[in-house]
Amino acid sequence: MESFLNFIHHLKERLQHDLPGEPAQLLMAPAMRRSMIQKPIEEYNPRKGAVLILFYPKDDEIAFPLILRSTYEGIHSNQVGFPGGKNETGETMVDTALRETFEEIGVKISDMSVIGGLSELYIPPSNFLVFPVVAYMNYAPIFSPDKREVEILFEYELKEFFNDGIKEEMDVQATAKLSFKAPCYTIQNQVIWGATAMIISELVELIKELPLDHSSFR
Repeated sequence: MESFLNFIHHLKERLQHDLPGEPAQLLMAPAMRRSMIQKPIEEYNPRKGAVLILFYPKDDEIAFPLILRSTYEGIHSNQVGFPGGKNETGETMVDTALRETFEEIGVKISDMSVIGGLSELYIPPSNFLVFPVVAYMNYAPIFSPDKREVEILFEYELKEFFNDGIKEEMDVQATAKLSFKAPCYTIQNQVIWGATAMIISELVELIKELPLDHSSFR
């Protein structure tokens, strides 16, 4: 627990300063991403949303959950991602991330402590501007996934994403007329790509800057 709290302390401190931002996100972005954004993001009038990166200690490791979304009529159907969703009127982005996490995987809002956020990320196919919120719990939560929205809940150890061996490139068939190659993480027999991979990429690059023994992340 002491090492976990030390990690959270340093992460919280680092999140108060300038973030790695787009250069770190682009390490796991499709090459064609730049061609999909031809003007300032504000001019697309994007919808806004938030996701939650929730850290907790589990079996002496630092863990966080991702979900495989259920199949539905939508651009992110059956993809692996963080819990999260659309910002509702009157909510802050933190409110949105916590509410959606409670609704999707059953973690009580009062049990989660927010320590900051990563860089906003624009998702062209769905025209969403997403804010990744970072929070933690001092113990492993008991999850209760909403079966309508969540096909499978995965618990990942943070250190797994410091292994370059899980990075690959995949062929994506986004629509009937649009296909491209995209970098991805392949882990626990799941493929993590797109916005989720880009968020994780910034997270990993930021954690590399923390004054910690990074050998424990390998």
